[in-house]
Amino acid sequence: MKKTFLVFYLIVSMFIISCGKGSKAAGNSVSFNMEAEPTSLDPQILTDMSGLFITSMTYESLVRLNDKNDIIPAGAESWTKSDDGKVWTFKIRQGMKWRSSYS
Repeated sequence: MKKTFLVFYLIVSMFIISCGKGSKAAGNSVSFNMEAEPTSLDPQILTDMSGLFITSMTYESLVRLNDKNDIIPAGAESWTKSDDGKVWTFKIRQGMKWRSSYS
């Protein structure tokens, strides 16, 4: 009987502790846990999954994949490539802005 009560008490205690009062984030925000600190947030030099995860939610690519894995426009409205395939020209969506991190 004592073992049953002790097990019940431990289960209830763990439930109460795990349901602690959460903090409300101000404004429109999201929070999540990550396995490791990202090595960088520069998409040009990323090699770790943590950094790739953050930058994929932060930066807009020129193109992206849809549900059928077709390439569709994202930051670009359209694109063309030269006959030899060496030069690609992207028409950027109106209102897009870039800031160089190296200036």
